[in-house]
Amino acid sequence: MKFSRIFVQNTGTAFEDGGTSDFNNLPDQTVQLIDTVAGESINTSAEVGSNNDITDFSRVQLAFRDSTIADNGLVELSPVIPVGELEMTNLSHANPQQQQVTVTIPSTGAVDKMLTVKITDLEQGHQPFNRRSYQVEAKSSDTDAEVAQKFADAINEAEDQINGFEGASVSASTSGADLILTANQVGDIFDVATRNFDPSITTNTNPTDGVGTYEQVSKYEQNDRGTLGNYVQSTNLLGSLPEDPEYAHPSGEYDLLTFSFPGDSEKAVNKSIDSQHYIVALEAAVLGNATESSSDARTDDFVEFFDPVIVS
Repeated sequence: MKFSRIFVQNTGTAFEDGGTSDFNNLPDQTVQLIDTVAGESINTSAEVGSNNDITDFSRVQLAFRDSTIADNGLVELSPVIPVGELEMTNLSHANPQQQQVTVTIPSTGAVDKMLTVKITDLEQGHQPFNRRSYQVEAKSSDTDAEVAQKFADAINEAEDQINGFEGASVSASTSGADLILTANQVGDIFDVATRNFDPSITTNTNPTDGVGTYEQVSKYEQNDRGTLGNYVQSTNLLGSLPEDPEYAHPSGEYDLLTFSFPGDSEKAVNKSIDSQHYIVALEAAVLGNATESSSDARTDDFVEFFDPVIVS
């Protein structure tokens, strides 16, 4: 999905300003919903209290105001959204996860032997895949836990010496006979194989990029500036252009709402126009603010108001 725009809100109350017709008076740096027919903002919480939801409005718009831009503050409005054709997704913030694999060392028996663990980098773009092998001597007197620790020491020592390596690298730890391998970076993908012994290999955690991380939202904002044609901030002809604001905070944890609706251009004129996708990134506290009588009240109202158009 290629999104059209993103609005980012860090503080304040989302979708709960009602009755404002002068959009220059909308709460600062908040995302609000506009009833296009009435020409005023919608208090979604109050609407839920009156047993109304999004389907009680025929056309709406998203609005975002920033008082620090221009004389009276920049108010950005989405295109008019026909509610009957609106679909939404509501994704809660989730931390990224690094891949983690456990290799359970079996009993090595009464014979000294050399054992090998092989770690293969599976990151896309690094074919042929890079493979690193770690070999240790398992003595007949070693316990399974001691063999696991030997592998951990060998892997950590070797990984520390990889300078400028761009593929997946891992850190090793142990828990009894378990050798635990964890990717050093989110998104690193690796495979584990062995030689001369047959351990149990279990994937504890598959790698995920997470949802609503600062890195993700910041990247969306960068793409957004490109969508608006703001590629270059300094030119010989125009000199230094104003920096576009970045609303995502490095410590931010955002819930992501996606509003998808038909494009507002005629297909006969622009056949590439299909759907528009507006992303609203809300700091997690915005939908469950402690100023509410219940920390879940705002989240419940929000879900209830938009529920008819939320798709799984």
